[in-house]
Amino acid sequence: MLFEPIFPIFPLAVNGLCYIPNGSLVACGEVGLQIFSPSLELVQTLDGHDGSVSSITVSPSGSHIASGGWDKKVMIWSEPGEGGEWARVQVLQDHTGVVFAVCFSPDGKQLATGSRDRLFKTYSFNEGNAILAHTLEGHTYSRRVPLVLPTANSFAREVGINPSNFGTLPMEAW
Repeated sequence: MLFEPIFPIFPLAVNGLCYIPNGSLVACGEVGLQIFSPSLELVQTLDGHDGSVSSITVSPSGSHIASGGWDKKVMIWSEPGEGGEWARVQVLQDHTGVVFAVCFSPDGKQLATGSRDRLFKTYSFNEGNAILAHTLEGHTYSRRVPLVLPTANSFAREVGINPSNFGTLPMEAW
């Protein structure tokens, strides 16, 4: 073996990583969603998605995690309470394709999602409750990563790949 995997729990791929403000690490992959301590010890497995988890994001306050998966769902998780474990508080089922991207706005009041269904959705987010606000459609190719522009509460999308000529597509911003 050329290298030893950092996360042997994910034998095939790690699809996403995010730090929680307390220094813990959240990782997602083909076997689900895992929380690791700052010393990289497994703390908790978050069960709920059917199949691979393709994307994760942590709210700016660190109080919530959003995950997107191959099951076409976005799950919202709330910070540990008295029992010391993260809990699923909401499941969003507004996409008809794999959810490749989830992203909180800098102020934590919006959540954006992107899917293979070529839709980009934004949600109003308050205390773990996400309410669909906008659906942006009409894109030729699926978008994988919504990004947050650091200077405003605006979202932009990853460039994307055009499968017909392997070129890049222009970035779009709102």
